[in-house]
Amino acid sequence: MHAQLCDTSPNRQPSGDFKTMNGSYDQRRNDSHDDDLGLGIVDEVASTARSARPAKARGWIFAVLGVVIILVLALVIFFLRSASSTNDTSALDAPDAISNTLELRSGGLATVTTSQSADALAVAVSEIPMLEESEQLIVWAVDVDGNLTVLLKSSGGEQSGGISPAAEISSVHISIEPAQTPDSPQGQTEASVDLPLQPEEAAEEEAESVDTDNS
Repeated sequence: MHAQLCDTSPNRQPSGDFKTMNGSYDQRRNDSHDDDLGLGIVDEVASTARSARPAKARGWIFAVLGVVIILVLALVIFFLRSASSTNDTSALDAPDAISNTLELRSGGLATVTTSQSADALAVAVSEIPMLEESEQLIVWAVDVDGNLTVLLKSSGGEQSGGISPAAEISSVHISIEPAQTPDSPQGQTEASVDLPLQPEEAAEEEAESVDTDNS
């Protein structure tokens, strides 16, 4: 039985190569394999990059949509509050309404009415002398944080306005302001009253008590 010997001859052809006509070994087959491997890596990296781009794009789209939704909700809330600030006079017809009538400094009356059941505040002005074109009477509602809401504007005569909910309103301020409405009262104060209102009889008794204490 003959032993099988490995060919260790220096002329043995290396695996994967082939001999050219001049006797040298051609490396093109190995080079081709390396090129294929390199192209495969490049394709894999490119494919990964392409799959990552849509995910990033979707993330940006969701972020932008979130911001847009928040802005739209803020605008809706703002307009709802603005609309209700001068239109709700339900306190005037509420069964538990409490009213105080204030005499204005420049003439006329302002009747302030609150209702706990309706959670509403209303102000009606009457007998207001006609103001100059450059002036207007403004009734302000002031909440517990100092924020202001214009309940009504009048250039004379009769008018009413109100707000609901009104639980956070702490006072009503009435002033004469320029025709261009300021952000806060700047002109002459006509009258003011703190909330919650007391029944008019109790308010009168308290005022008389204060006058007696001061005399």
